[in-house]
Amino acid sequence: MLTTTTDTLQHRQITQYFGIVSASAVVGGEDRDTLTDALDAAADGVSAPYERLEREARLLAMDLMRERAAEVGANAIIAVRTEHRVVDPGRGISVVFVMGTAVKLKVW
Repeated sequence: MLTTTTDTLQHRQITQYFGIVSASAVVGGEDRDTLTDALDAAADGVSAPYERLEREARLLAMDLMRERAAEVGANAIIAVRTEHRVVDPGRGISVVFVMGTAVKLKVW
């Protein structure tokens, strides 16, 4: 499914808007120690374990958002935005939230 941060698509016609779709993924649990260590290390720069955890959570959230868009009949998502927040550093819990507009593109 086409997924983009842009609000419009060149050379593609949007035929229907379904509205906002969103999803989130929580990082923590079994990765708690890795996340806590990564957050501590991130104070000195970007931590490779932290980047890995954030990337995995973002990809999971994006996949869930695409599933929700497909459920309503969309074949693309435009205007995608992501947000990443550490909600409880002491317990090593972080969340990635993604949202966008589900649309139907004209199929050629």
